[in-house]
Amino acid sequence: MIRGASVDRDRGLPSNQVHAIARDSRGRLWLAGPAGLSRYDGSRVRTFDRRDGLTCAGLRSVVVAPDDAVWIGTDLGYEALTSNGHHKRWHSQPRWGWGLVECIDARPSEIHLGTAQGIVKLVDDADGTLRLALHEDVGFVRDLARIDADRLLFATAGLGLIELDGRRVRRVRTPQLPSGEALSCVAIGPEGILLVGASDGVWLLDAAGSVQLRVVASAGASEVTALCCYGNRMWVAFGRWVESFELDGGAPRSCSRSEFASRVNDLHLDGFGNLWVATDSSGLCRSSCFDGAIELIDVERSGAVYSIKATASELRIGGEQFDATVDLGKGRAHGRLLGELSTTIWDSCIRPGTDETWLATQDGLYVARPGGEIARVGATGGHGEHDMLLAAPCRTVIARGDTMLIGTLRGLLQFRNGAVAEIRPLDGTPFGYVYCYWIDGEGWLWIGTLGRGLWRESAEGFVAVTGNPLDATGNTYAIVGSPNGDRIAVVQDERVLVLDETLRPRLVGTEHPVAGWTALWLDNDRIAIGSSGGLRVIDAATGDVHQRISVVFGAGAWEFTNSRTLAQGPDNRIYCGVNAGLIAVDLEAIARFRAPPVPQLDQVVWRGVTPRNTGDAVEVAPGKWSFDAVVFTPWFVDEAQLQFRFRLVGFEAEWSALGANAVARYSSLPVGSYRLEAQAHTILTGYGEAVTLLRLHVRSVRWLAGVELAISAVRTGYEQLAGQPARNRALLAQSKWADEQIVDRTDALTRANRDLVRQVEELRATALTDPLTELGNRRHFEQRVALELGRAARSRDPIGFMLIDIDFFKRYNDHYGHAAGDECLRRVAHCIRDSLRSFDFVARYGGEEFAVLLPSAKASDLAPMGQRLCEAVRDLAVPHAGSPWGLVTISLGGTAIVGSSRDAVTAAMRRADQALYRGKELGRNRAIIDDTVVTDEDDLRR
Repeated sequence: MIRGASVDRDRGLPSNQVHAIARDSRGRLWLAGPAGLSRYDGSRVRTFDRRDGLTCAGLRSVVVAPDDAVWIGTDLGYEALTSNGHHKRWHSQPRWGWGLVECIDARPSEIHLGTAQGIVKLVDDADGTLRLALHEDVGFVRDLARIDADRLLFATAGLGLIELDGRRVRRVRTPQLPSGEALSCVAIGPEGILLVGASDGVWLLDAAGSVQLRVVASAGASEVTALCCYGNRMWVAFGRWVESFELDGGAPRSCSRSEFASRVNDLHLDGFGNLWVATDSSGLCRSSCFDGAIELIDVERSGAVYSIKATASELRIGGEQFDATVDLGKGRAHGRLLGELSTTIWDSCIRPGTDETWLATQDGLYVARPGGEIARVGATGGHGEHDMLLAAPCRTVIARGDTMLIGTLRGLLQFRNGAVAEIRPLDGTPFGYVYCYWIDGEGWLWIGTLGRGLWRESAEGFVAVTGNPLDATGNTYAIVGSPNGDRIAVVQDERVLVLDETLRPRLVGTEHPVAGWTALWLDNDRIAIGSSGGLRVIDAATGDVHQRISVVFGAGAWEFTNSRTLAQGPDNRIYCGVNAGLIAVDLEAIARFRAPPVPQLDQVVWRGVTPRNTGDAVEVAPGKWSFDAVVFTPWFVDEAQLQFRFRLVGFEAEWSALGANAVARYSSLPVGSYRLEAQAHTILTGYGEAVTLLRLHVRSVRWLAGVELAISAVRTGYEQLAGQPARNRALLAQSKWADEQIVDRTDALTRANRDLVRQVEELRATALTDPLTELGNRRHFEQRVALELGRAARSRDPIGFMLIDIDFFKRYNDHYGHAAGDECLRRVAHCIRDSLRSFDFVARYGGEEFAVLLPSAKASDLAPMGQRLCEAVRDLAVPHAGSPWGLVTISLGGTAIVGSSRDAVTAAMRRADQALYRGKELGRNRAIIDDTVVTDEDDLRR
């Protein structure tokens, strides 16, 4: 499989041609290309060109010095930038006359350049002077590598290998090597081994320059275009191929091999173990650190895999126009092509008592026999091989005794004794599109349909399995029983549900637009879901996502294709049938990855004010101003997973909602001291370390002016008395006494202020809390709404609203008394609070009514949330003699906004109230969601 680009013109690169790669101390990648210098930090690409002070846009090489200065070799010479991208200048520097710079070795004070006219050494003096220390014309220098603190090795076009030791230049004579014109790159391997790339492979030399052996690609290619070495591993680019080798003292052992869309110019290994690949026309590519844990299995045919059937030792694979098997015995898994068709295989099954494998395909039912023969299955007494029923597109085929059951786009068929018949449910209507199946422990068949929900077989026939939130007209994509047999996982539309032993469904997760196409219980606690966006592992009880995997081959390759595309092999690896083919995943190896993302501050952009830097903090005066804190994290494992949250300590106690936006904006803060914190999160690793980005003091202008006036007065008095020692000593004594008094009074004021703040906070908390339910009150709700509107203005995230009312609560009070009514209110309130997400907010809105604020919740998210709340209250099982259900229940109305105006909130609350009223009209004990999204632009006040 050809590896696609990770960063290219679509991600912001000015050109898909990348010549060289370097990495700075903050983990960011610097890329040299023909259209300027680019920096990739995991979130964005920034390009530096002539507008930023560069004199030449055509770049040949880039390195980062230990002091984080970025040195670039250009078509016209060299240039240097600071880590922030500012052009580096010197008071004086040598006039350049040695042509383009192909390679660089940069130290804080010494820079070696490989040029079109030999080796150049520059010295960066402390006085701001850059001077020439050495020039040796050894011809065109293609690459260089540092052997130790004093020696460098150069690969030249005319003289072969050149060693520079201080100012002494000597030619490394290696007769076995090809002529100098054929050398392309050099690197230093373990234990002083010299690696030399040439037109006929990689030559391994000892420290003295004697050739030890030569390595060529396992595919037969020999021309080396780039080298990289770390520890005892070597990566070699042979044109478009990159192959890794293990250097264990003997002959190098090939470990892996990848193909890229164009010629490879440079290789760079980052701190995570990813190999970055600079290509000639397809951008910056990446060979993932998970290459060992995620493997594409060779089945001797490319194309999507649509079905997997596992046995103890092998997998039967059906794909896009091929039928194959994969041996899972000892050694590396490898596939073998069994046969080819002009159609897609969706499922397969061995017919009992025969050596035939039946294939459900897009063009009907086929049979594969030993020797590779594949023929269409026909029914006797019908229309032969063109039988109308069996020729319909098939999705499933199941063996049960002497009967074969076939799921097609037109219904469920039974093939027995050469005759075919249609099976229908008890109501007599066809099943329609039969998509998936499962046979339970008692041998009964379950089928999932598209458009007619979930069905199970019984002694009387097939009956529908229903019950909220199962949809009787839903698209059911997967059915699978748990290992201990007490639960069934069902994937239907955007929902993942678990049915208990009583077949009562419970929603455990949602994913839009479709929750998944296939499912597999990994154990009694975890379910693997294959979706359009890759593989995810969820908790069967909570729905929490433990892992989300779509790395190594790109998101497009990870799209699952069918309900039978997940299997667990005897090696405990998970085998996935996806667009890329068959991928084996070692979940345990991935779970051992422990490198959570840590955000770093990129820049702070101030508007309306110029802050004053006070060392470790900044100071501003109160007023109308704002600032944006922009963060990044070079977490080059799967950047699409990255999410951020922020908290301004001193202003807010809770974190913001997680989101992909890497910018925090605050404005016009009151007087006080604040600390801005950021935290990054990925599903793979969870939360990383919380870091402080900025310390901020908002102080009164009058206070600052008073301090400056006092300092000025003391300074003036001192200057006036400098010639009078006695009076000066007296003044200093008075000044010291005044300082002590100021410190004492400041400490007293600080303590008093702290006590006052605590008392105010206690009063504020009391004023914002409903004493009966211990929830926030209506005033607190309004404050939280205002806060979320501010965040929505920054992020444009949606906000969900719900209004909840306890059904027939007056009857409850009348029957049980007000004391019992108060206890009921408390229990329902705590149940609602505990059933929400950690960053949602619920308040007592009045009487038996509650209001819920749901940050970052779309209208489509509210229905499952509302159902969950209704179920949670019912599960309390609080008796209610005045209710038709005999239990305390709630009615709920909800809607969502995308905007930041109070008018939009007012309109949303009105719609939620109307939805709540509709729910009461329909009989109560239900959630009604108005999925009309309210926006700032909606004219809802007419």
